[in-house]
Amino acid sequence: MNSFDIKTKIYFGDNSMDRLLETPYKRIMIITDKFFSGSELLKIVTNPLEKADKEYRVFNDVVPDPPVEKIVEGVKAVLDYAPDCLIAVGGGSSIDSAKAIREFAERMTSQKMGLIAIPTTSGTGSEVTAFSVITDSVHHVKYPLVSESLLPDEAILDESLVMSVPQNVTADTGMDVLTHAIEAYTSINNNEFSAALAEKSVEICGAFLLRAYLDGNDAHARRKMHVASCLAGLAF
Repeated sequence: MNSFDIKTKIYFGDNSMDRLLETPYKRIMIITDKFFSGSELLKIVTNPLEKADKEYRVFNDVVPDPPVEKIVEGVKAVLDYAPDCLIAVGGGSSIDSAKAIREFAERMTSQKMGLIAIPTTSGTGSEVTAFSVITDSVHHVKYPLVSESLLPDEAILDESLVMSVPQNVTADTGMDVLTHAIEAYTSINNNEFSAALAEKSVEICGAFLLRAYLDGNDAHARRKMHVASCLAGLAF
C-alpha cells in the first residue's frame, strides 16, 4: 500500500510574509547566517514579527555544510532562550541547521516547537523535505538525517528574498531545481503524484529559469522559480 501527503503548509504569492503577522507563536528564534542577519533583508522577516508584538532572538552562526559543532551551539541557544518556534531563513544550510537543531532540542526537553522555513534561494526545496545533512568536520563525513519529524510545519515563499541573488547563483540553484525534479521523476519510487509535481517543476524551469537568469529584477520569473524549487522538493 502506498500513501501520499504534504505535511508542510505552504504560503506563497502576494503578501505571503503577512503570515508572520498571524502566526500563533509568541517567542521565536530566527536561524540564519551572518550575511543575511547583517543585511536589510532581515527586516522583511522581523518587521511583521515586531508589528505583531512577537518576541524574537537571532541565532546567526549558520555556515555552509553545517558541522556538528554549529548544531550543538544552536541547540544550546535554543535551550537558553526556550522559544516556541524556530524560523529558518536562508538557503539549504540554514534550513537544514534549523531542522537538526529543533530535532535535538525537542528530544532533550520533550517540548514541541514549531518550524517555519523561509528559503532565500530557489534551489534546494529544503523547506518541504524530511532531510537534513550535517557534517563531521573532523572525519570529513556528511551524515544525512532522514525523518518525518524534520519536516517544517510551514514554508513561506517570498520572491523578494531572492531578487538580489547573483546571476551565477541563480543559474546554479536553478539547475538544482531541474535536477531534483528529473531525479524524482526517474526514481524507482516514482508515482503519479510525485510525477505531477516533478513535471510541473520542469515545465516552470523551461519557461522561467532563463528569464530569471537574464533579468534578476523579473519578479514574476523569480516567483515562478521559487515555486518550482518547492514543487521539486515535494516531488523529491
